[in-house]
Amino acid sequence: MVGTLNKNDQAYGDNNLYHIGKILSDIGSIAVGGLGMAGGSALVGGGLVLDVTGVGAIAGVPANIAGVAIATSSGVVAKNGTQNIIKDASDLISNIKSGAGELSSSSWNKGSFKSPTDSLENHFKKHGTEVGAKDADQYLRKAEEFAKTAKKRSTKSPVKGAVDGVIRYKKDGKYIDLAPDGSIVSFGKQ
Repeated sequence: MVGTLNKNDQAYGDNNLYHIGKILSDIGSIAVGGLGMAGGSALVGGGLVLDVTGVGAIAGVPANIAGVAIATSSGVVAKNGTQNIIKDASDLISNIKSGAGELSSSSWNKGSFKSPTDSLENHFKKHGTEVGAKDADQYLRKAEEFAKTAKKRSTKSPVKGAVDGVIRYKKDGKYIDLAPDGSIVSFGKQ
């Protein structure tokens, strides 16, 4: 498990959305841990009430044991979530300050532009609204998602331009232009 987490950190560590997701997960751990501690404590309280009656001690003692176990393990979950949120928030802040979480346009082709990022930003300005993207990052994610299934049940045609061998795939009212290496040249509505 730890090895997988480290690989994820290496693969997505420079992505601000990844760090935000980790922070949300940490918040969930803190909340679940807190609820578990409250529930475990309530179970202990109920067990003590049963113990006092004498007759209910048969059920009260196991309730006490279970309540302590639940509260203790939930406390560990909450503690770990608290420790992790501090680290993950620090990582996010460092990422933002260094600019490391900037948009990664590695799956986008530069086409006739100076860089893939310039091409992506230009295409977002031109086609972002028509595909329902709020920003260039969302536009890229939508294009990458569409590219995964673009070749299935689509019509295809060659596209002439700055990149040789580009094929346009059309389906569901959208199109995507893919270079021979699989990089995205354009994405929009038909």
